[in-house]
Amino acid sequence: MKTTVLKFKRELYPKEALLKAAYHFIDRCYIYVDLTEDEYIVRITTKIDIPDDVTEHEFENELLAQTVRYHVYSQTHVIREILLARAMSSTITGSNTELENADLPDSLDNLENILTDWFDKNEK
Repeated sequence: MKTTVLKFKRELYPKEALLKAAYHFIDRCYIYVDLTEDEYIVRITTKIDIPDDVTEHEFENELLAQTVRYHVYSQTHVIREILLARAMSSTITGSNTELENADLPDSLDNLENILTDWFDKNEK
């Protein structure tokens, strides 16, 4: 078994990203996470039955990817919550939307116009 110790500055990486990165590798190695005042300390010990060693570069890349995901989530979670609430509220009330109340065309002429390829119609 091989053990690697990595240290990361706490000011650069959120704890959530570090834990998700560590979780990504638990099938291949044992992970121990600790912290000091300034750093996260990650000890990676390979499992006996797993031939591939987790390199420090793999862990660093995964930590970076999880950090970016965390920052994107932090910046966009409010809009996703609003969209989900809006979608759920329209299904809970049971009211019809404007699309459901719209009148369908009486003739197929209008549908033929919609289904015509733009390039064919405009000879481009």
